[in-house]
Amino acid sequence: EKKQRYPFPLPKPFSTRPGRVFKDCAHCPELVIVPAGTFTMGSPENEAKRLANEGPLTRIEISKPFAIGRFEVTRGEFSKFVEATGLTQSGGCWEWVESLQTGRVNLDRGWKNPGYQQTDRHPVACIAWFEAQGYLRWLREATGKPYRLPTEAEWEYAARAGTTTMFSMGNRISVRIANYSSWHENERFSGAALERFSRERTVKVNTFRPNKFGLYNVHGNVREYVQDCFEASYDFIPPDGQAFERESCPRRVTRGGAFGHMAWRVRSASRGEPVGSDWRSYEDGFRVVRDLPAE
Repeated sequence: EKKQRYPFPLPKPFSTRPGRVFKDCAHCPELVIVPAGTFTMGSPENEAKRLANEGPLTRIEISKPFAIGRFEVTRGEFSKFVEATGLTQSGGCWEWVESLQTGRVNLDRGWKNPGYQQTDRHPVACIAWFEAQGYLRWLREATGKPYRLPTEAEWEYAARAGTTTMFSMGNRISVRIANYSSWHENERFSGAALERFSRERTVKVNTFRPNKFGLYNVHGNVREYVQDCFEASYDFIPPDGQAFERESCPRRVTRGGAFGHMAWRVRSASRGEPVGSDWRSYEDGFRVVRDLPAE
């Protein structure tokens, strides 16, 4: 029997192989597929500098693979959204003022001018949680794909990449392998190298080595928004890795720490200060998740 020939190539089935890197469009974030699995969320009581809101230790099952941004969303990627939608900002952006030894909202700051030099390959900062949601809606409409923020459980699972140590690279960290601040004297704890250094700004998103799942800068650079509503413990965290939500949610969770944070604040289990959906800081950004089709 003669085989049927097609005048065009047939589409290849979508591969959900863990480690696969892909993009849905030229200006879309680059994604990497992480495998399904289980992990223990939070930190043990003997972990240095742990806070009570990092527990109790909770077993989480991620039942299927998902795609997550290899990098934090870049200034260049976010600018495409702004060009397409005409987004304007008002209200300024929080920044630390060394001479005053305090933070303040600077009305002249925004994603175009966070207070330090950036290129299109640096992570976008000075954007609010609700603006990150606007970017994700635009991606969904532009691609037809289910983009969203990671849940808090997904974020920690992907950041740990199978590890149980304080950081994805082990129990020690250095400014030579992550963008955080080791300047302060009270930085001396078991996980930090003895250094006094701070870049005081973001680095390009592909700086340093990725973790074992292929994610860059999960420790420091910009603190990352996740979907969850903040709760002071994991007593209510869904065991299936879904987001914890309330009908009224005054504060959202942030993860990963930032370039101005000390090492203990960029641990895999560390939870940043919860923020309102309209909060902006020169240290805050995000990375995306994209749900995968069923195999």
